[in-house]
Amino acid sequence: MLIGVVAAVLVLSGCAGTRRNPEVFSGSYVASPARERQIREGIVRVRPGMSASEVKSILREPDQVMDLMMGGPEEQRVVGETWWYFVQREAGPPSKVKVVRISIGQDEKVIKVDFWGMSKRDRRRERSR
Repeated sequence: MLIGVVAAVLVLSGCAGTRRNPEVFSGSYVASPARERQIREGIVRVRPGMSASEVKSILREPDQVMDLMMGGPEEQRVVGETWWYFVQREAGPPSKVKVVRISIGQDEKVIKVDFWGMSKRDRRRERSR
């Protein structure tokens, strides 16, 4: 499942409606220790209903922004954005990735927060700090 999700992200990364940090997408990427700490400590504070500006004050600019689409193949429409924060990404076939996706609605509010490659135990440990 993780490989499929990450593969879809990487395939779609060239689509219209995508803005990305060239440093993250120029090959393999590992966030600096300070950036990884900022992401790990910040993601546990991000909650549905939070404003986009609050998210940026916690996590700073996302590494990638993509359109959030809804509807079937014939009637897709943009309903917001997804903000992607990468801790680790391997070039080539995605076999190891640590990433956070935050879905932001057109009202500039967080809809959902998703994590891949970070265990629940790691996230609980960050919450308790």
